[in-house]
Amino acid sequence: MAESSDKLSAPVLITRVCTVLLALLVFILIGMWFMPKVKTLGVLQENKHELEQQNKSINANINELKMKQERLETDPEFAKRIAHAEGMVAPDETVLKLTNEMPNEQKLQQKKVNKATKKSGNTEKLGR
Repeated sequence: MAESSDKLSAPVLITRVCTVLLALLVFILIGMWFMPKVKTLGVLQENKHELEQQNKSINANINELKMKQERLETDPEFAKRIAHAEGMVAPDETVLKLTNEMPNEQKLQQKKVNKATKKSGNTEKLGR
């Protein structure tokens, strides 16, 4: 009998092996069920981090705009500079617009000069 106590009987051995295999199968199935959820969690954490960064940026912009608004309300010179930068003009100011365009009369004269120059240039080429 001492010999049989050291060795397991076939039904007990089969039961233990099946129990281990069943536990292993359950563990694998639980892992397969949780794996997509772990990946989703990672993606959500990345999105959360990006959104937190955007919030910080937006809050900084809001603070800057609030400071600018306060300065506009309290500093008339600053308000005047901003208004000029936006193209506004005070009632006592005169606006001069400088352009590189010539008046129509000068354009016509310039075209006549250009045509005459081209004609004289063409006749010189023909004479050669």
